[in-house]
Amino acid sequence: MAPLLLRRLCMLSATLSLVLLLAPDANAKTTLRFGTLAPKNSTWGKVFDAFRRAMDKKSSGEVDLRIYYNGVLGSEASMAGKLRSGQIDGATLSILGLAHFDKTVMVMTLPWLVDSWDKVDRVRADLGPQFEKEFKAKGIKVLGWGDIGLIYGFTRGHAVRVPGDLRGHTPMVLRGEPVGSAFFEQIPGVRPVPAEPMDILNLLRARTVDTISAPALVAEQLQWIPFLDHVSGQPIACAIGASVIRQETMDNMPADLRAMFLDLSQRVGRSQSKRIRQLDLEAYERIKRRMTVVSVTPAERKQWEKLVRVVLKRLANGVYPRDMMERVATLTDNKVEW
Repeated sequence: MAPLLLRRLCMLSATLSLVLLLAPDANAKTTLRFGTLAPKNSTWGKVFDAFRRAMDKKSSGEVDLRIYYNGVLGSEASMAGKLRSGQIDGATLSILGLAHFDKTVMVMTLPWLVDSWDKVDRVRADLGPQFEKEFKAKGIKVLGWGDIGLIYGFTRGHAVRVPGDLRGHTPMVLRGEPVGSAFFEQIPGVRPVPAEPMDILNLLRARTVDTISAPALVAEQLQWIPFLDHVSGQPIACAIGASVIRQETMDNMPADLRAMFLDLSQRVGRSQSKRIRQLDLEAYERIKRRMTVVSVTPAERKQWEKLVRVVLKRLANGVYPRDMMERVATLTDNKVEW
């Protein structure tokens, strides 16, 4: 068979498979299709599955909630596109995925400013409703905000105590995330590698990257830990996200099922917040026992603070609205010179 014809047949087969995968069940009154990067057997996957089973029971089978795990529907950018086009009804996205609807949402997790759960709670309570309105105007409803974990620096074969220790190394930066790129550009000799979250394990295995920033629970459950041997003693930032659904999907649901779905999703979200934070803390404690913990002295910290001021000033000049960054700094008790 000619190579061109074979490729076309493969593409057609893949397209048909996706169509069948996303096709609604004619026997179900309400079919909801949700995507997530989380593996089904991960902590987050188990939460989603518990929600699915609870919804099935509470609605007496009236709602067929289909959750597609492990990035089977593509990257977060791809899922955001499918939400816009109506190919799927909802998704659970990280803050980076939510940025495809409004990039300024990422100010809620500004590194070095929002670096504890207490600060996340303050910032999210203040700015969350504003972003919910912005998303709703674009046809996306936030079902509930969720936590992923505190972000730490991880390395292989080297300790990072001051910015200069990164020279000659290859840190991973999440594709589309502006802070990491702006940060590493300030340090000569650093070779950042842009990647999607699902690429990280292969990059670590191939030794393409030797430095990452991630929550402890994520790094542990996605099996990145065996390829790393140093961890920072302080968190850099917090990783959060949200479950979202198309407003059109909500509007088309029968009123009783819509109320039931919203109530259950919010209750599950609230009940899981403390659990995720505790599991993330426990993961970090386990990691500390097997890795070298790198803590910085007051003098070393000043070097980081100097670099951070440069990066934040750059972000305030066009990447994020300065007034919103100032609001985050105030909410987190940080004094920043812009």
